[in-house]
Amino acid sequence: MWQYLDAAEQARVSARLSGLGATATDDAPLAHIAFEPRRPAPGQRHRFLVTVTTWPGGHARVVGEAPHGVPVTWSGAGPVTEATRR
Repeated sequence: MWQYLDAAEQARVSARLSGLGATATDDAPLAHIAFEPRRPAPGQRHRFLVTVTTWPGGHARVVGEAPHGVPVTWSGAGPVTEATRR
């Protein structure tokens, strides 16, 4: 649904997540799970990646991929890069 939000709404959501993440502790962590289309590189087709960002720390990783829907192939593939953020 991220692509349906305008830039101002995306900024508000990102700011709220960052604010909540800043209050996370080892005893009270926060995780944001997303399943969004992302383009690995300019000109390449979108891939539907499942990502999880955890706080404290704000570390993001790709944990799976699926076609537009199910089934999800779970991978724990690695960190989210700037290319997979788009």
